[in-house]
Amino acid sequence: MREISSIVGEPVISVAEGVELGRVGEIVIDLAQGAVMGMIIERDGVEQGVWADDVAVIGPDAVMLADQTKVQPLSEMTALIERRRGSLDKPLQVLTQSGTKVGVLADIYIDPQSRKVVRYEISGGPLRDLTDGTLSFATIDGMVHGRDIIVIPDETIARLPEQLGGLKGAWGRLSETLRDDYKGASEKAGRIYKVSAERLKDAVETAKERSQEVSKVSAERLKDAVESAKEKSQEVSKAIGEKYEHAREAVESKVEELTGDDGDEADDRCPCCGDDDGAEAEVPSSEETGGDACTPCCGSKSSDDQ
Repeated sequence: MREISSIVGEPVISVAEGVELGRVGEIVIDLAQGAVMGMIIERDGVEQGVWADDVAVIGPDAVMLADQTKVQPLSEMTALIERRRGSLDKPLQVLTQSGTKVGVLADIYIDPQSRKVVRYEISGGPLRDLTDGTLSFATIDGMVHGRDIIVIPDETIARLPEQLGGLKGAWGRLSETLRDDYKGASEKAGRIYKVSAERLKDAVETAKERSQEVSKVSAERLKDAVESAKEKSQEVSKAIGEKYEHAREAVESKVEELTGDDGDEADDRCPCCGDDDGAEAEVPSSEETGGDACTPCCGSKSSDDQ
């Protein structure tokens, strides 16, 4: 895309002859059709013309024609003369169908290959361009591109707020961007909060389940420990009881053994004299005993009986 004023001044070259035919003086545009009509070529103060269809290439540094026969006297190109833009000191006015002045025709941008108008701008003056910016349009259906005036449909003006530029447009776009950023940040914060809340909830539930599992395992382990301690205590008590019984039986056996030996020895002795050798013992007289002598069981007689 190129602005047509950037083409003005480029040399016009004939490819077949390799000669310069002049320089581009003006690009003639039909905005109603949205296309380039032709070019005005200036050489030594003489103006000639060339139709857009006869232009081979609009290059970055020169306009190329197949040969010099493509250039015609401007007097023979009536449509080109009627449509030419004229002096830039008196740019075309742009009005609406209802007679409202919109501005003046400013820059026009074309596609060098297709020779079609991409867009054109309408200026409201330096101050208005600064505050509101220039208005930019593509081809508008129903517009009239005359020699002195361009008339555009009224409904086109209704869409002007959408094309607001300049400081107002920049501020509006900035405000819109800030609103969008704020809205986006709020939505993002909301999503983050929601995700965080869900993750926190999941973490709490997981911790709760884990705690319950740990408590269950701990309770089971404690129960097992208590049961094990109880069984161990019973085993210890049983062992102690068995040892006690063995000890008691051993003591009783020892006591019986000792008691049985003493009884045998007592049966072999005399109950009176205590003599165990069978010899007759001397029996004391009644006088010696105070008249209370006993009869010995060993068979010995007392002195009184003799």
